[in-house]
Amino acid sequence: YDLFIRYFEKVNGEFEEVFPRDTANCLYFHQRFPDLMPEGQNKILEGNIYAPFIYLGYPENNNVDSVRFELTLKDRAGNQSDVVTSPSIAIPPQ
Repeated sequence: YDLFIRYFEKVNGEFEEVFPRDTANCLYFHQRFPDLMPEGQNKILEGNIYAPFIYLGYPENNNVDSVRFELTLKDRAGNQSDVVTSPSIAIPPQ
């Protein structure tokens, strides 16, 4: 994978990472991108990444106040980006 997405649920004021319990029905969010290396001598990349993922079966806990995601990218040489954290996403009471 190149894009690593970690999922967190906030319960009682604390964010905790949640891992899929049933990977047959609920997959990890990680994704793989095609080779984006530009041709020519200038190898600098700049732009936006659009990476939709399926968000079914979440939140797993009924007491969730909100959720958030943490994302990192890894290039083909294994260099890892800084961690980007999404804003908290409020979950309405069920």
